[in-house]
Amino acid sequence: MATTKQQSSLGIPPRQRAPVPRVPAARRLLQGSWTYAVLALYVALVGAMLGWHEPWFDEAHAWLLARDAGIWQLFAHELRYEGAPGLWHAILLIPAKTGLPYLTLNVISALLGAVATYLLLRHSPFPPLLKALLPFTYFLLYQYAVVSRSYALLAPILFLLAIVWPRRREKLLAYTLLLVLLANVSAHGILIAGSLMGIELVDVLRHRRELGRRAVKRQLAAAGVFAVVSALLVVQLRPPSDLSNDIAPDLSAGVIATIGRIINQSTTGVEPLSLLVLGPIVLWFWRVRYLTLFLVPTAIVVVFLAVVYHLPWHDGVLFIFFLFALWVSLADPVARARAGWGVRKAMLAAVLIVTGFQVVWSFESYRYDLMEAYSGTEALAAHIQEHGDGKTIFTTSYVPDYITDVAPNWGAFPSFAVQPYFDRNVFANYHEGRKPSFWRWSSPNGLVFEPRPGGHAGREEQRWRRNLLAPGEQKDFLPPRGPQRQLEPVTKGVPGGASCWLDEGRHRQDLCRRRSVFRSCGVA
Repeated sequence: MATTKQQSSLGIPPRQRAPVPRVPAARRLLQGSWTYAVLALYVALVGAMLGWHEPWFDEAHAWLLARDAGIWQLFAHELRYEGAPGLWHAILLIPAKTGLPYLTLNVISALLGAVATYLLLRHSPFPPLLKALLPFTYFLLYQYAVVSRSYALLAPILFLLAIVWPRRREKLLAYTLLLVLLANVSAHGILIAGSLMGIELVDVLRHRRELGRRAVKRQLAAAGVFAVVSALLVVQLRPPSDLSNDIAPDLSAGVIATIGRIINQSTTGVEPLSLLVLGPIVLWFWRVRYLTLFLVPTAIVVVFLAVVYHLPWHDGVLFIFFLFALWVSLADPVARARAGWGVRKAMLAAVLIVTGFQVVWSFESYRYDLMEAYSGTEALAAHIQEHGDGKTIFTTSYVPDYITDVAPNWGAFPSFAVQPYFDRNVFANYHEGRKPSFWRWSSPNGLVFEPRPGGHAGREEQRWRRNLLAPGEQKDFLPPRGPQRQLEPVTKGVPGGASCWLDEGRHRQDLCRRRSVFRSCGVA
């Protein structure tokens, strides 16, 4: 019976299988040398950007939290304001607290990108052309490697999961541990990891007679461990009552348009083409019987992004997960035989189209980051170091007349990306110049604007604030040409329109007005 079952699934009786040819070591090295060349090119491109990329607020914020918050304070209190698990912050704890340079943040992200690329090149079942191009797609080369955020962890963890997948029931401990790590990356990681654990549990229960009682017990134990971790994450990330950036779910008709943008920005950036390439891809997953694995986590993440919270860089989560699902389906010989060569060719052609567009996005973004300032805060830090000695530094922004002298103003937070360049809190009107230096999403949060008679700005101050920064300047985005504008607005100048100034008694020297500060810093 075992032979019959094996024959029906693989199509070749065991005794008639051709022996695996032995390949000499020198030939194996020659065959694999191009993968090392691709890896070397990837490392060179990401490594070269280490000295050019200027981190923006999101990158700086995680570093400041790891540096200035106590360990208990970070995981029991501060992460509640972030709405994201703390694996990334845990990785940054040692370098941030031991005084390693701020550049270490970018080095860690680059190393994670290199690990993901190595795993893809050495272990993935993709055809050589696709394998050589994928490391240079937008999210793998740039957005989740050059830009240093927790999303840099997604590709290494998901690629390790793809390697373990064929033997996940034998290596259940490793599989569960990787799912736990994935859940601690971001809210999207929680949804994907929970979906994968749920799909596997249902599959084991469906085949419990063939697998046996022991396998079912082991799977139930793994699901129980994951459920406990998920419950702890829910408790850890429960929103505090003073949260200032609470986000209400969007249940309007606009959700449909948002879903369209998500699909478009995670594939080709050309709306009709993005829908067309999905056809062969969905057909492939259906024919190889991996549609549930691909569709359930993808649909859950898309709905979360559309209804709860979506920013352009989140679309890369879907792209990385798509690579995982494609990886495990191509690595299954039974599934490949089931699909047929024609369906496989159509699917690979569609994936190559998506890859081609994303390679273009990647290099447009890379070129733009080389030529322009990704964030103005590095130049601002240099300006403060040169001209701020002995002067009191404030952060402020354009605020409406009705806001009183104490207010958590969103317009000020982008300037906090300057804080990692100093070992102290440089803003005298935030926590009275004392640490912590990170921005807290609470109301109030320790940011104090100038005292104003009666709590309102006088006419002269109103005029001065309008002249300092008009409302229309609050988002001075200068995106490059091409699809990059749909994926990541790149700010030239201080992102978000925040401004700082030096207090020299009666005379105030503005540091962040677009023209003056960047003329003096030599970047515009």
